[in-house]
Amino acid sequence: MHTNPVIKRPIDLWYADRERQLSPSDREMSDQNFAARLRSACAGDLTEARPSLTYDYFQRKLADQQRYRDSIASALDKLLFQKTTGH
Repeated sequence: MHTNPVIKRPIDLWYADRERQLSPSDREMSDQNFAARLRSACAGDLTEARPSLTYDYFQRKLADQQRYRDSIASALDKLLFQKTTGH
């Protein structure tokens, strides 16, 4: 259902892992990799877009998008921290 290649690939990889018989530690690693890939996707394209936006309106929209994605990245960081520490 996800067509954006930036998030489609991590989702497809994660689903493929779900279909395989993985050990508990490999399953946990798959979950961590999935969250890390999504976290990376939260920032990549915004950095590339920033230099090309010269109008204030688009710069403000980009800043709004950055704040939204930062909140997603923060949630993923918490998820990764919980997975690695067990807390």
